[in-house]
Amino acid sequence: MEWLLAIGSAVVGFLVGRTMSKGGEAQMRAAFEKTERDRIEAEVRYLYEIRRGLAQALLAEDSQALLDAHATVADFQRLVRDGPKERIEAERTALALKYPRFEEFDLFGLRHFVPTDPQQYERREIVERYVDVGKFGTILEGDRYMAAAWKEEHLARDRQVLERAIERAFDHNTISARRRR
Repeated sequence: MEWLLAIGSAVVGFLVGRTMSKGGEAQMRAAFEKTERDRIEAEVRYLYEIRRGLAQALLAEDSQALLDAHATVADFQRLVRDGPKERIEAERTALALKYPRFEEFDLFGLRHFVPTDPQQYERREIVERYVDVGKFGTILEGDRYMAAAWKEEHLARDRQVLERAIERAFDHNTISARRRR
């Protein structure tokens, strides 16, 4: 009789333990998924910051190069939205091989309150990195990655802002040149 009680207790203990462990697995899975979402969000925010720094460098040097890079990334966004999944996966793989770590997207080593010198890089390098950051962000986040300024309906407004910035820079350079005479 004692052995029957021992076997019964073992079976009940096994069933209770199994039920409890499944609940724990679900909690662990949920915690892991939340951590993964948070990690991806942090990486996307990091890409936003890198893109902003690259855009500032391009704007200071050559606004047309920024507009061209802008258009290239917008074309890629349309490809992601409408194109074949195999092509998108190939782009993701190529970018992951080119930049195995997120820090490698950061051409200038951007940090808060630390001045950077984009002049040490060629415009081609900056444009290429800007486009690659835009592509990778688009692959990760899709339409959500593209800021409103990247959308086509705002491109005309952005051109006006860039043109005004160029005019101000030209006026400043003209005034400075006159003062030097």
